[in-house]
Amino acid sequence: MKFRNVLYIFLMIIFMVFAYLLIDSGLNAKTKIFVNYESKSNVIYKVYLHDNEKPMGMGKKYTTDLVDKINLNFNVDSTFSSSVNGYYKYNIEGVLVAYTDDITDSLYSKKYILLSDIVNPLNSNGNFVNIEQDIDILFDKYKDDLKKVGEEYNTLVNGYFEVRFNTIESLNFNEINETKELKNQIKVIIPLTYDKFRINVIDDKKKLDSYYDFSKKQPVNFVLMILGAISLSLGISFLSLIVRDIVFSYNDENRYNRKLKEILNKYGDIIVNVKKFYNKKKYNLIYVSSFDELMDVYEKVGNPISFREIKKNREAIFLLMEEDNAWIYRMNKENIK
Repeated sequence: MKFRNVLYIFLMIIFMVFAYLLIDSGLNAKTKIFVNYESKSNVIYKVYLHDNEKPMGMGKKYTTDLVDKINLNFNVDSTFSSSVNGYYKYNIEGVLVAYTDDITDSLYSKKYILLSDIVNPLNSNGNFVNIEQDIDILFDKYKDDLKKVGEEYNTLVNGYFEVRFNTIESLNFNEINETKELKNQIKVIIPLTYDKFRINVIDDKKKLDSYYDFSKKQPVNFVLMILGAISLSLGISFLSLIVRDIVFSYNDENRYNRKLKEILNKYGDIIVNVKKFYNKKKYNLIYVSSFDELMDVYEKVGNPISFREIKKNREAIFLLMEEDNAWIYRMNKENIK
């Protein structure tokens, strides 16, 4: 392959790759957008005793037999750096868990729907979400339910009541037109069988600082598109040059083979196919420009013509020798008429 064609192929690939990158960037330009948010959650509980309207505060030990009800106040606040719309949804579930010795190996569990799904829309174009809900847990009810479990299994059981506050914020960011969901679950564990107990709050996302990462599509970049089109046209130009050279080379090769076949068929009786020429340095070398000129010499001297194809389908040499002279016709693709 000619160096020129290698260069054409290299340049074609370079311009085609640049064209693809430029056009793709022009059509699919994107911008990274980060929306920061902070989510805080909190639980405030009050423990009411029988025949006492004044509640006990948080973080204390409570006597099981004296507790009447527990008021739970759940609160979730989320603040975003971009305005949002959408909705938020929440519910409250309860799970009664009974076990014998190992608290991690439950004997029985029962689920309660304490508050069905509540769905509220977000304030349009706001950037703040507040979810707040109160609920009373009737302590004796779940103690009695646990006692029935022990009677049913005919064994002494321990247990606790777990309250779950589940929230889902479905957020559509106005500037980006994409939706994300922010989920949270707060658990409150209330022991039911100890003489005295403490309430345990499990909130893995009590305070969460994070961000959403968005890719926003940009309008078509016509500058990149024009540069890509120019690069593509240059790549196509080099491709056409490569195709042209291939076609020309193929035609030259066909012309060469047709001419060689014609000569060998017509003058085969005076042409000798040799593997090696004699040392040409002993002769006076005379180069002729066509096979017809070589035939003119043959008609005068009458010696056979030696032939050898030195490059398959590309170049052949015809040699006629007489005393100290050697006439040579070098036939190749380029000099076939």
